[in-house]
Amino acid sequence: MTKQHGLTVATQISRRGLLCSAAAAIAVGSWHGKAEATASSSATVEWRNRQTGMAYRQLGRTGLMISEVICGGDPIKLDNYQHLSLALEMGLNYLDMAPV
Repeated sequence: MTKQHGLTVATQISRRGLLCSAAAAIAVGSWHGKAEATASSSATVEWRNRQTGMAYRQLGRTGLMISEVICGGDPIKLDNYQHLSLALEMGLNYLDMAPV
């Protein structure tokens, strides 16, 4: 420890002190980043096929609002699409038709 301008200044730092300081800096930095991400994602919300009576949720940090009711499974064919027409009229906006 040395004195400079009437203040005691540590000239050496212990390993534990270094790790604690680094962990605190990382924690503050990550908290600040999450706050910015939350603020930016809530500012740009995108709606597609919004209908009254359908509940929607934000898809991660994308800002895209998707219907709570989604459809997935078999590929759409001429003999199995009627349920999709009704769902789209009711506000469905997320279809997962990826092959398995």
